[in-house]
Amino acid sequence: MFHGEKIFWIGIRESEIAATGQLFDGSITVFGSNERNNYSYEKEKNRRIDYNKDNNGLNSFISETATKILLKYPQCKFLLYYPMEVDEYDPIISEHAICMNSSSITDLLENKIYTKLWLSKIIPVIPFTTMLGVELSYDYICNAFPNENSFVIQGTFSCGGSGTWLISNDDDMKDIQSNISAQSIYTVTPFQEKNISVNIHLIIYEQEILLFPASVQIIYENQRHLCYGGADFFMLNQLPSNIISKIQQYSEIIGKHLQAGGYRGICGIDFLTTPDEVFFMEVNARFQSSSFLINDTLNKLSLPSLQELHIDSFYNQTSSFNIPVLTIENSFYNYSFHSKTKKQLKYVWEKSKDCPEVAQCIDDNLDWNIPMENNTYLFKLVFRINIACVSPEYTCRLYNGFHYDFNLLDGISWTKQIKRFKVLMLNLGIRISKQAVEQLAQNGGINYEIFYAIDLSVEGKLFLNVPYKVEFSELSPFEVVFINNEYWLNYYENPIARVSVRTNDLLAQQLTKNHICYNEIAYLGVDRLRIHQREGCFFKEQGIGCTFCDIESTDQTFSFEDIKEVLQAYISNPSIKHYLVGGGSQKPSDDFSEIIKIVSYIHNATAKKIYLMSIPPKETKILAHLKEAGVTEVAFNLEIYDRILARKYMPGKGLLSLERYENAFKEAVMLWGKNGNVRSVLIVGLEPVDSLLQGVEFLCKLGVSPILSLIKPAEQLENFWAPASDEVLKIWEQTEEICRRYNVPLGPACHFCEDNVLKATLHDNGV
Repeated sequence: MFHGEKIFWIGIRESEIAATGQLFDGSITVFGSNERNNYSYEKEKNRRIDYNKDNNGLNSFISETATKILLKYPQCKFLLYYPMEVDEYDPIISEHAICMNSSSITDLLENKIYTKLWLSKIIPVIPFTTMLGVELSYDYICNAFPNENSFVIQGTFSCGGSGTWLISNDDDMKDIQSNISAQSIYTVTPFQEKNISVNIHLIIYEQEILLFPASVQIIYENQRHLCYGGADFFMLNQLPSNIISKIQQYSEIIGKHLQAGGYRGICGIDFLTTPDEVFFMEVNARFQSSSFLINDTLNKLSLPSLQELHIDSFYNQTSSFNIPVLTIENSFYNYSFHSKTKKQLKYVWEKSKDCPEVAQCIDDNLDWNIPMENNTYLFKLVFRINIACVSPEYTCRLYNGFHYDFNLLDGISWTKQIKRFKVLMLNLGIRISKQAVEQLAQNGGINYEIFYAIDLSVEGKLFLNVPYKVEFSELSPFEVVFINNEYWLNYYENPIARVSVRTNDLLAQQLTKNHICYNEIAYLGVDRLRIHQREGCFFKEQGIGCTFCDIESTDQTFSFEDIKEVLQAYISNPSIKHYLVGGGSQKPSDDFSEIIKIVSYIHNATAKKIYLMSIPPKETKILAHLKEAGVTEVAFNLEIYDRILARKYMPGKGLLSLERYENAFKEAVMLWGKNGNVRSVLIVGLEPVDSLLQGVEFLCKLGVSPILSLIKPAEQLENFWAPASDEVLKIWEQTEEICRRYNVPLGPACHFCEDNVLKATLHDNGV
């Protein structure tokens, strides 16, 4: 094709060509090693810059370096990551640049307004208007869209979040005013609350169009800017099938229009999807930030890279290669520098090597000791699992570990910020240092394997059940360390509290006379013994179990004699203050006779409280028998108030009607009162916030104490992440307000039993 001429890459990162084989003889990049024929502006200037800002020094460096290369290799060629930037360099680069489209088509695509107008006749385009910079004021925009209050303002030419802003009030508009040019034209679009952004790669030949797997774009707000944070190829499959089909359909239509206009080679198309439609946003006539992941997959299959296919499209009518339908099994997140978060960023960079979900850390020879501009690229982590999911509101919900709370950069006070502290612990999980693990092993080992969480006592005052050895917990800022014969809890390596970790229950591995392991029947918590009334779950056995539950279906059964034997083994344990009877659900028609038998036995053997957690009985008269047997408190866990979503996530249990729950709650409140003895769990994160709070009010009106449980990742839910910590805190506070309004306490009543739910009180007497 080039008869042996050398090809040099001009791009942003050296890592962009890591999976391109021997295609390139060298590269000129902003970030790179300055080795193996890489010419790095960062290494030359000993500084990491924000490459989204105009930089004449960078342009001069590229021009001067290319000139030096041409002196050595006069026939060499240059392939550009962003071909339209060629005019910013010395004309000699243009003379040696390959795979360049005509300026007539690239100028059209570079202009966001013209591109939208051109394509609006053939595919849906999000409603927008244009305004001069001098016209932009919040009131003026509201007059143009009287039914809206949040807007996206975008410059005619913008990239990577530079020139794109989100405003919701007059103050926001004032914040960005210094970036607005009075005589420039801007597009103004009503902000779609329910939206997910998608990007797809195309390579266009004269007579063929190659479509590659689309990815969900991670978009975040930074000082009013809408910025690109990464991509998730897994998450695309969570979108509705009709939306995925439209993305493919509209991409093919746009590709054919570009093809007819003479465009060749690679491009990326951005779409904004809503629950019902796909809207075109823009065409990027260049390689994409996520191109390296497609290259990685192509390379593993011994297929040509996107760069090679891009070149091929300029010299052949159809592809010279047979490219199959690809599956990209990765996601990635870009970490950008900020002077205030340098410590936290370096911590993640260092800990990423211990995280099993991290496939690789790409940093393009990052040197932490050189000066860095805010918002510059630092590194990116490539993950083996999804980092985002579709929220119930149809937004892109990012895993919480990528959010930095600027209010906590100097540390966190677990007493003064107890709610935020607990939410962060539940959301991010915890690490345990090697030394601490070894020390705990000498005392029975860490008790975590049942629920993949550890029981943690903070200064003997706050009790937490914190996720451990779960997805991303190795990146958690929280770590238990062993120093001077004490266990300490660190936050970003700063000690914040003495802690104790509950070790394994030595009785748990013993066997009954029928060879049933004790831990199949009972689980010893901080102050209670949980007794399973049955092995497994009826709904799991029928293949309709709850998708968020980790109870496994099993053929094993245990008898009442086994339960009695286990109870006798634990009955003298002084730490047990009450008993919980519960576990997997029994069949909906169950008469509760086995539960009554178990409760009666516990009641006769001890005067301690007995807490029943089960599905609501079909016949409410059963509740009186339960109370007579010795039950002192009950919980019928609604879990999801929205019954359509309940059937989606709980295909078996979700069929139980709201009426059945209501009847049981009313009768239970009559028997046990409205002082917290009747409770119900609602899961935070599986349904829209409005629906969740309606569920809270439904319970409180009946005198039932709501318990808020934060969703935990589950394999069946494709790592369905919990909401952002700020959103969780707001839900927690709104729930407390509803409880106050109806004079119903937030559950649970027991201080120790609130360890894994959204309630936090300090214990005065320790354990």
